[in-house]
Amino acid sequence: MLNIDNGKSSGIGTLAISGLISALSLLVIIKSSIELIHSTEDDSNTVFGLILGFILFVVFISPFFIKEGIIFDLKKKKFLVYTKIYGYKTGKWLSLEMYNSISIIQSRKSGRVGRVTTLGVSEISYNFIIMDQSHQNKKILKTFSSFKNIKSYAEEISRQTEIPLVKYAPKRISKKR
Repeated sequence: MLNIDNGKSSGIGTLAISGLISALSLLVIIKSSIELIHSTEDDSNTVFGLILGFILFVVFISPFFIKEGIIFDLKKKKFLVYTKIYGYKTGKWLSLEMYNSISIIQSRKSGRVGRVTTLGVSEISYNFIIMDQSHQNKKILKTFSSFKNIKSYAEEISRQTEIPLVKYAPKRISKKR
């Protein structure tokens, strides 16, 4: 069994914003708790602040506890691309008999800044995929921003799993009439 931990699914910006909002909601929890302890009468606003602060804290602290990874069970010939949140793994086991090679494909996201301007924005990323023999059925295992990093990662996974690293070349599916 080969377990590959791909790390956190969120980027540094998301983690920074989540950390800031988590800290603010923690302050709301502390403030509401102190008010509730020192209050002689039931104050629904204080209870509401306590509940809302707790909900916001749990939601915005979550990105720090979300990880992604891949498990290859070579004996049973299956693999799992999983997301783990608070220690619980989610994902679906898939057969390695159906997916028999790995590859790297380039992905480009582009758009425009504003409605009036013609300033285009483009972002290139590289997807590490596992695919079937026809290259039509594929599953993204991990995304990288650098080709150098994904190449060494793909070569290492190919070596460890003995799944061939091939050039992505989808075959045409002919339709017989």
